[in-house]
Amino acid sequence: MQKRPKTTSKYSYVYSPVAVPDDFPIFVSNTSMQRDRPITYLHSHDHPELGLCLKGSGIFVIDSKVLRFSKGDTIFISHQEMHLAQSTLGTVSEWIWIYFNAEKLLLQPFGNHELSAINRLSGENFSNIPDRKQFPMLKEYLSGLIQTCKEKKKFWKAKAVSFLCLIIADFHNSMKKSKSKEEEREFSPDSDSMTRQQKAISYMTTHYREKVSLRQLCKICGISNTHFKRLFSKVFKCSPIAFLNKIRISSACADLEYSSKPINSIALESGYDSLSSFNRQFKKQMNMSPREWRKKQKSES
Repeated sequence: MQKRPKTTSKYSYVYSPVAVPDDFPIFVSNTSMQRDRPITYLHSHDHPELGLCLKGSGIFVIDSKVLRFSKGDTIFISHQEMHLAQSTLGTVSEWIWIYFNAEKLLLQPFGNHELSAINRLSGENFSNIPDRKQFPMLKEYLSGLIQTCKEKKKFWKAKAVSFLCLIIADFHNSMKKSKSKEEEREFSPDSDSMTRQQKAISYMTTHYREKVSLRQLCKICGISNTHFKRLFSKVFKCSPIAFLNKIRISSACADLEYSSKPINSIALESGYDSLSSFNRQFKKQMNMSPREWRKKQKSES
């Protein structure tokens, strides 16, 4: 696989290959800790990865998506997607990661091209972290796969492949309705354009609790204001400021659900200079006030 170019910027892209065994290509990590420290890079791997959140909460930025996570969530990230994560302020989250070769583990034993076509599990139509209420067994399947691969008892390889099949089938079923052919004609930026956008995303993820201006982002990317806004909108389907607000509100949601902090404190920690501006942006994205949203999450937990 051809590596994408690294940048010399502080906000860089990192390609991180993962070693999986040749005879049975699946690797299960030890428990991995994700802190709340600033993130200064985006990364991807040469294999797709599955993750199970054992503890904590926070946000994942995966290409143009900003997704909340919490304990018990499962995630699938394709090898094509640049991603990064950040735990809720003042906390540490814990994950177990699984890397695998879909062609050898799914296509060869099942002969099902649709099931093993994991490249489809990416993009705007795919929610990398499915709703636990809609897919309640995903956590159990993933836990079973992890335990099977760690214990390696009799017939463990057959059991591991069976669990992986169930997991990937659920992720396929979580895909939203496909777009029309006209809508699927997406802009394909060159590597230099993507490198510049990665710098902007990394900066926003690192500094979203501070004031971030369009002028700062343009300077970081080394392009003009007009060109930056046009390019960013084509790549991420929204304006840079709208994307920044996605990150801020997603982070605020994690705080509202998993902490008892006052709402005005969460507003300031999320990068808003007033409670009114925070409330306005929150309602725009979540269709309810922060107070209503917190109450709803508590009642459903």
